[in-house]
Amino acid sequence: KIHTTQEQLTDYMHYLEKQSLTDDMTSLANRDAYLKRIKEINNDIEKGRASFSVVVFDINGLKYTNDNYGHECGDQMIIHLADQISRVFDKEKVYRFGGDEFIAVTETMDEEDLCDRLHRLSIAIDQLNKEDRECNLVLSFSHGYAIYILGEDSSYREVFKRADMAMYKNKGEYYDEKRLM
Repeated sequence: KIHTTQEQLTDYMHYLEKQSLTDDMTSLANRDAYLKRIKEINNDIEKGRASFSVVVFDINGLKYTNDNYGHECGDQMIIHLADQISRVFDKEKVYRFGGDEFIAVTETMDEEDLCDRLHRLSIAIDQLNKEDRECNLVLSFSHGYAIYILGEDSSYREVFKRADMAMYKNKGEYYDEKRLM
């Protein structure tokens, strides 16, 4: 009987740990899981065995959606983007960092592969936008990526900063284009 109770407690502890690292809305890994992953990557960098890329995503116009159509519609946009990112970039490698910010940390060091994945994601979002959904607003996202450079990058943060800057550049281009329309 004690052995059975120990097994149940162990199972419950694993369940609690998984819950503590999972975002309730999207079922993706959450910020705590992401921070844990960063520590692992920095450890790999120190040991000279790191190999990764970072892709940062952000929904365009989410504040406008929340303000004008309600947070339920905004939440649906977050859920839809999370679902599509996790399909293209492997759910176990995607984190919901905050509100509408997502980060994929992949093992790929191939820029062509990253561009192919981003293209597939864009196609999936375009297809989603053609479907009849509960909240039928156009979903749009910005993105940026960076690849770890051995001997040049001394921490995860350096790679993330490049990806984040690229995402903000992409977002700026999106809004510049919208203003010209």
